[in-house]
Amino acid sequence: MSLAPRRTIVRLLASMVCAALVGGLPPTTAYAVVEPLQDYQPVQSTKVSEDLDENWSFSTHTPYWSVLAVRPSPGWDVITDVAFDGTASFVRSMPNGILGVNFIAIDSNGGRRPFAPYFGRAITATPPPNWPGGASPYTIMHAQGASIIYPGTTTITWTPGVFLVVRDIYLTAGQQVTVAINRGDMGYLFGSDPANSATWVQPRDWAGARTTSGRMRYTAPLSAWYGLVLVNRRGAASLTVRIGTA
Repeated sequence: MSLAPRRTIVRLLASMVCAALVGGLPPTTAYAVVEPLQDYQPVQSTKVSEDLDENWSFSTHTPYWSVLAVRPSPGWDVITDVAFDGTASFVRSMPNGILGVNFIAIDSNGGRRPFAPYFGRAITATPPPNWPGGASPYTIMHAQGASIIYPGTTTITWTPGVFLVVRDIYLTAGQQVTVAINRGDMGYLFGSDPANSATWVQPRDWAGARTTSGRMRYTAPLSAWYGLVLVNRRGAASLTVRIGTA
């Protein structure tokens, strides 16, 4: 049995054990207002904050990559940041102009970030349109699962409200991967270094590669599980992903 299938079995077993251990235990924090996010359950909200008075919480509980993401209404930016290890560490994803979906990726594979509670904020970078108003200015979600993507063709079916998914892909050192998706959508590939904890939680713009006109090419520096983040920018019902390795 090759390394990837063996690792897949270990990861699935670890997911079930860890889910049983941490499931149903709400994270605790000293922040004034915390609303929990569940895996792949997007929430629309008008809450924006320049301080720590409005916050979101979520927990990692599978040995995979996961993402905290925000999608604002058209015409403005929303910054997202994540606090972990108490309030000692923050990672912030800063937009540059009106770029739409913003996110932070977390590597919970073995040897990287341990399972833990996290606390996120959505911070307005530009005034939201028609603010204040009744329309929700952004959608926030935590994308976490136990899904692996392999070379070949895969179809992602978008469930209502979900605008982003993350899939783990195993690459060996020196292996080149190519990813092709619809040019209207976006793909990002993340890798981390087990010897460098600063790479275990990364803002969007730290991605090792991203698609341009629907195409991406990347050479893996290490043998590891990498995180492929796919963003539905078109609002389509599905996305076809074609992956090749050499």
